[in-house]
Amino acid sequence: KHVLHNWPDADVLVVLRSVAAAMGPDSRLAIVERLPDEHRPTAREALSDLHMLVTLGGRSRTAEAFRALLADAGLRVESVTRLAAGPSLLLATRPSEADSALTA
Repeated sequence: KHVLHNWPDADVLVVLRSVAAAMGPDSRLAIVERLPDEHRPTAREALSDLHMLVTLGGRSRTAEAFRALLADAGLRVESVTRLAAGPSLLLATRPSEADSALTA
C-alpha cells in the first residue's frame, strides 16, 4: 500500500519484474495507490507529486501510467477500483498463453 509512488519508474520496473517472475499462472498482484485524475489533478495531488519528485525521485501515477509500467514488466491490469477511503486498487495478472498469442 502506497509504496510504488516513492520510486522512479526504473526502480518500480525492477520491483514489478521481480514480482512478475515470482507469480504463478493464477496469481494476482494487488497495488493500492492514490491515482490522480487523468486530466485534472487537484492542487493537493499536484503538490504531493512535486514533493515526491523533489525528495524521492518518485511521482504520482495515473491508471494509464501504471498500465504502461505493468505492461513493461510483463503484467496486465485486470481491474482498477477506486476505494471508499480514497486510494485505488489495481489488480494485475500475468497474461495467459491465449492473451500472448493474440498480441504476437
